[in-house]
Amino acid sequence: EWVEGNEATLYFPHTEISSLPESGELKRINFQADIALNRQDDALAIILEGLLPKRSMTQALLSPETCIPPQPVEISTWHQGDLDNDKKRAVECVLGSSDISVIEGPPGTGKTKLIAEIVLQYLRRNPRSKILLASQTHIAVDHALEKVVEAASMDDLGENSEVHMVRFGDS
Repeated sequence: EWVEGNEATLYFPHTEISSLPESGELKRINFQADIALNRQDDALAIILEGLLPKRSMTQALLSPETCIPPQPVEISTWHQGDLDNDKKRAVECVLGSSDISVIEGPPGTGKTKLIAEIVLQYLRRNPRSKILLASQTHIAVDHALEKVVEAASMDDLGENSEVHMVRFGDS
């Protein structure tokens, strides 16, 4: 499927062209996108109304310049030996942050690997913690969980020798 302006290109790999009507009305309905946009609107409303459970989180989201700069922590053992220095520094900063951290970047830059390392390093320091991993797309969560499992299976997590995960969402 491809849409640009008033033109749409549709692919029907398993449909005979002769079975399609010669004319009709084409409507694009994307319930998943509508649901995601509604959730984002609801989240913004909660933030703007100051209804987050942690009031400091509201302040951090609305005025990030007020956040306390991270105090990077020193990490002696890495779960993934092939992390570059920039990613190692990012992990140290995220773990040393008392407010909020944002990870962004173009596809293929190793964000998933970075997230997995952050999760595992956090669990090493806080073995009884529970972590909520969320994303706009289920595939991003799936990839991050796979990376956590892969890295955890190759390393000893100390007291928290096993990582237990629960996946919520549509299949």
